[in-house]
Amino acid sequence: MKTGKDKISVKQLFFVFTIMVSSPATRLLPKYAAAKAQQAGWVSPIISIVPFILLILAVDSLLKKHKGQSMDDIITGILGRFLGKLVLVIYLMWALWLTAMYTRYYTKRLTNSIYP
Repeated sequence: MKTGKDKISVKQLFFVFTIMVSSPATRLLPKYAAAKAQQAGWVSPIISIVPFILLILAVDSLLKKHKGQSMDDIITGILGRFLGKLVLVIYLMWALWLTAMYTRYYTKRLTNSIYP
């Protein structure tokens, strides 16, 4: 459902949000799994992608079931008003924290590379 030429759809928002929220796990879990697996470390990315694909399929099925509704409507409709708003606030805080951490990491990287 496109809402306009310069706007993204709810499905696109959900996928961007899912990728943004789960990106630390996608980056860190294979590293720890490979350290434990040693020679079988090549298997860890294959195994770690399975839960992520299941998450994407679950989000896609939810979006097909609740076509035309916003992210807020879908989450509060499934979890109820109080718990849905709580989950949305937790997602918002997680997204803000990730944004702050990424800004800090990139600032530190730029500072260390430009001003040694």
